[in-house]
Amino acid sequence: MKIFLSLLFLSILTITNAQESNVVWKGIFGNLKTIAVCSPGLPGKSQAVDKALKNLRDAGYNVKVMPNARKNENSGKLVSAELRAADFMQAYLDKEVDAVWCIRGGIGAIEMAKLLDWNKLRSRKIPVIGFSNITELHCLMLNNKVGHVFTGPSMTQLLKCNTRSINWFASAISGGKLNAIQLKVIRPGACSGYPAGGHLTFYQRAYCNGNVPASDGKIVFLETPNNPQKLAANELEQLRKKGCFDKCAAVVFGNIKGKKQVIEKIMHEFANKVKCPVFYDFPYGHQNSNFLIDFERKITVSAEGVLQFE
Repeated sequence: MKIFLSLLFLSILTITNAQESNVVWKGIFGNLKTIAVCSPGLPGKSQAVDKALKNLRDAGYNVKVMPNARKNENSGKLVSAELRAADFMQAYLDKEVDAVWCIRGGIGAIEMAKLLDWNKLRSRKIPVIGFSNITELHCLMLNNKVGHVFTGPSMTQLLKCNTRSINWFASAISGGKLNAIQLKVIRPGACSGYPAGGHLTFYQRAYCNGNVPASDGKIVFLETPNNPQKLAANELEQLRKKGCFDKCAAVVFGNIKGKKQVIEKIMHEFANKVKCPVFYDFPYGHQNSNFLIDFERKITVSAEGVLQFE
């Protein structure tokens, strides 16, 4: 009898887990039908990619995996920039594809992006989703007025995200209502504008090299998993000297890796050098709370730090 009950329990547990895995990403892309998957940067890990693709297909979406997207998996080695660029072009220009989702970030996106045919890409406009090193691809897209930028969880990173981030992802992609976020205030000031920014290291490089439009009137979101001392000494200061913050509407810090006291000290020192409002604690970046940001959706922030997507 005990064996029977144990087997029954395991069967129920297996069915329940299967049902949960089938619906975990249900509705995540709303009414979109076909999602193309590619690797503008490093390839992913096979187990994570398999699981993410299963989640996406189980959710009812047609998935097109680009020819070179899974090459060199588990090796940590880049596929050639030419092959990665060919994958992106194929995915984006496929009229059946409703969105392009990057498998991960890593390195290499800028070398791939420089090989893209921007004139051809302007023939249509679809979402391109990813973050981290994908920031440099997004920056060149914005500079060339191509596509619809969404910065946030890549395909395999979403596996690590909490339920709030997954639900937010679905609402953001669909243009649905997004809950207000209470930020922490460093330099107060009511503001509004469209988003800009991304991974601090890659945004700083793109901005200083002229590979992204001016940040005038924009709310600049910044996150980084890098050492905060490097952040303070180099990248933020280089952006400031280049004029990135002179006419922006505000700066909003997402997840900055490091000790809380050190990070807050860096942000306060930064706020003393700029004139725009400065806020932090938006759930964005290399962590399990990673909220997708739609670069074509205007944002307002109150002086008290309440952020709302319009």
